[in-house]
Amino acid sequence: MKNWVYRHNGKVFIDLIPGVFFSSLVIDMITADRKTDPPVAQHIFWAGTEGVVAAVLLLGGGLSALQTAAIATGLPFALVLVLMIFSLNRALAQDHPALLTD
Repeated sequence: MKNWVYRHNGKVFIDLIPGVFFSSLVIDMITADRKTDPPVAQHIFWAGTEGVVAAVLLLGGGLSALQTAAIATGLPFALVLVLMIFSLNRALAQDHPALLTD
């Protein structure tokens, strides 16, 4: 796996930079009280924080630690989405009973 990363460093960085930029921009907008143009210093802070956390996870436990952290972070959101599915189904059943077929 390391040989692949070394040979394709340019491709890896080209793929990662927009993802880091836009994810830190979303965090910026949320923490800047929903402003669409957050301060540049705040954007640099969040992008740097994301990079430091990823680097620490990769250096500390390798790719498996990074994957475990991503799954542990995303699992609560997945559970919330499942609950939202049931809530939407229940709301639709109350508002429009003809939509559900038994």
